Amino acid sequence: MDPFAAKSPTWKVLLVAGVGFVLLDVYSYLPVLLSGGPGMFVAVGVSFFFLAHAWGRLTGAGGLRGYGFFRHMGWGRNLALGFAAGFAVKGLAYGVEWALGGFRFEGFIDFAPLAVLLAQALVGMFLSSAMDDVLIRGYVFRHLSPLLPSRALIFVTTVLYILNHAVYAQMTLLNCALWAALGLAFALALARTGSLWLSIGLHWGGNVMYRVRSGFDPQQGGMVRLTELPQPEWFGWLSVGAMVLMLVATFPLSRFSAKVEPTTGSGS
Repeated sequence: MDPFAAKSPTWKVLLVAGVGFVLLDVYSYLPVLLSGGPGMFVAVGVSFFFLAHAWGRLTGAGGLRGYGFFRHMGWGRNLALGFAAGFAVKGLAYGVEWALGGFRFEGFIDFAPLAVLLAQALVGMFLSSAMDDVLIRGYVFRHLSPLLPSRALIFVTTVLYILNHAVYAQMTLLNCALWAALGLAFALALARTGSLWLSIGLHWGGNVMYRVRSGFDPQQGGMVRLTELPQPEWFGWLSVGAMVLMLVATFPLSRFSAKVEPTTGSGS
């Protein structure tokens, strides 16, 4: 239990955790709220970690280390395992979509724009994935662990993950099912390994594959040349199925991942 929580009543622990969460969440969304460009996104992304660390130190949570974002033995393996799995599972969903006639693959774009887009995807998606995992999972696990068991923390972070997407996407049944599967997979990765690296890798890999297909600008597209074909509405559930597969894959992946002292709560 952190020093602040040990000396404070429950309402004060919740108040401090809530205020910090809202401030960091709003800060992370500044590029979206202000329609900022890539430079603003990178500036906000990098500075976010300094602010989160400062808040964690100020409240006795131990900074980014307390949030599960620190280098430990095997952290790179966890990140690589997660990235490979996230990239592959998302790619599998697109492969099934192609096999069922959802689009026609016509090759890759030219090397120069492909290299630029790939670099943007790798850097940008790492920042966005890591920010999300630090705040939604690492922060909440650390600050609420004195009050809630691990299973409750997994549930709470999954709900927050769904609600946090309402800023820029419609909360349809399809989207909520997709976000719920992702939120559970990422939270389980943290709970079973004790750090964020497997979760960040899963998140990062899936997001990079998304950018391979779709890019950042709908008008310009991604790194592949595609002709979109008419699709039935149920095609959207292919992605949900893939994310459920990612959720299931979290269990064997965590067995091969490095473990550290968990940032989870008082029990399961």
